[in-house]
Amino acid sequence: MAFAFSDLAKRIANEGLGDDYIVADDAYVASPWIITPWSGAKGTLKPHKACFNYWQSRTRTVVEQAFGIYVRRWGVLQSTLDVSLYHASLVVETTMKLHNICCDE
Repeated sequence: MAFAFSDLAKRIANEGLGDDYIVADDAYVASPWIITPWSGAKGTLKPHKACFNYWQSRTRTVVEQAFGIYVRRWGVLQSTLDVSLYHASLVVETTMKLHNICCDE
């Protein structure tokens, strides 16, 4: 719900993502720009759907691991930020830039 009502979701709905997509889990609703796994129990899906779910899950895992590294590096992100939304976005933006500098070095 938070994403659906975000400015980012509205901007994507209006402008699209070109050839890019958002890879999401089954908590999200599939759309032209959000790719979610096929529903169905493991073993009941047709092979091409099961294969898609496997690779889609692997992609999400890589992204989740990257966020895990980022959050572990910046302990302030391991709990609720007790600041305004404006300052929270500054904290995330600043730590993300520092994180990228650390990765590059």
